[in-house]
Amino acid sequence: MKKITQSLLESNFIPINLRSDIPLSRLTTYGIGGKPLGVIFVDNHTQYIKTLYSLSNKVPYRILGRGSNILANDENLEFFIITAKYRLTKLFIVDDKIRVFITPFTDLQYFINFLINHGIGGYEDLAGIPATVGGAVFNNAGTKNTEISDFLKIVSFFDRKKRTIRSIVVDKTFFSYRNSLFKEETLNGNPIDLVSFVFEFPRENLQSSDLLRQRYLKAWKKRIETQPINQKSCGSVFKNLPSIPAWKVISDLGYRGFTIGGAKVSEKHSNFIINFNNAKFSDVFQIIQKIKKDSHKAGIRLEEEVEIWK
Repeated sequence: MKKITQSLLESNFIPINLRSDIPLSRLTTYGIGGKPLGVIFVDNHTQYIKTLYSLSNKVPYRILGRGSNILANDENLEFFIITAKYRLTKLFIVDDKIRVFITPFTDLQYFINFLINHGIGGYEDLAGIPATVGGAVFNNAGTKNTEISDFLKIVSFFDRKKRTIRSIVVDKTFFSYRNSLFKEETLNGNPIDLVSFVFEFPRENLQSSDLLRQRYLKAWKKRIETQPINQKSCGSVFKNLPSIPAWKVISDLGYRGFTIGGAKVSEKHSNFIINFNNAKFSDVFQIIQKIKKDSHKAGIRLEEEVEIWK
C-alpha cells in the first residue's frame, strides 16, 4: 500500500474509496487487464470534480467508464483508475430548444431511454452500444447514420495542465469518425477529463415515445443478430474505411474464426475479436498485429478503434 499511495500522499489527498486489489480484467468488457496502481471509486459528481482538483500532476491516472473500448495489458499498470456508476441527468427548455444536461459516467443506454421516455428522438440507432456517455463522446461513438456528436452542444472538461474546468460550445468540427478533439489532445500529451455535457435537440425531434421505442428495439434486434454481444469483446476492433467495412477486409483475408490462445476472430462479425477462453492481452494483440500486417500487404491500412493500454 505504501508504494501504491506514494504519489497520492504527495498530493495531500487520499480518496476514501481507493482500492489496490482490483485488476482491470474486472472493469473491462474484454475481461483482460492487470492491476493498476489503484482504483478510485467516486460516488457522485461533486466527489468526481473534487477528486480531479485534488490530484496533483504527479499522479498518473486514467478515467474509465464501461471499459468497453479498452484492451489492457495483463502486467501491472503504472497509473490509477478513476471510475464511477452514478447518474445525473436533467432536462430543461432554453429559447424553444430542448436541452439535456448529463454527466460522463451515465450509461449511454440509460441516456437514450431517458430521451425516449420524454419523447425526444435522435439516438435510437445507438441501441446496444455498451458505453458511458463520456466514453461515447470521447470516441465519437456511433453507427452508419448516427453519431453521439450529432446533438452535442456544450462540453465541460478538466484541463489537467491548467488545473481548471472549462466549458466550450462544440460543433461537428470538433469530431470525426470515431475521434474527437478531446481524444486527440489526450493522445498528444494534454490529458483532458470530461466533466459534463449539454445536448440540444430541436422541437422537430419530439415524437411519440412508443414510436421511438419501436425504432430503438429494432436497432437492438439488428445488433443482436449481427454481433456477438453476449461474448467478451471490445466491440469493433478496427475503424471502417470510407469505401469498405473493416469486417469485410478481415473476412476476405481469411481471418474469420482465426484463433490464438483464448482469443478468436468472431465467426458472426469478423471485426470482433472475442475472449472465449481466458484470453491474455498478448493473444488479442497478436491477432490485431497479424490482421494489420496482412491488410497492409493487400494495400489496405486498417486503423485500430480499440484503445490499447500498456
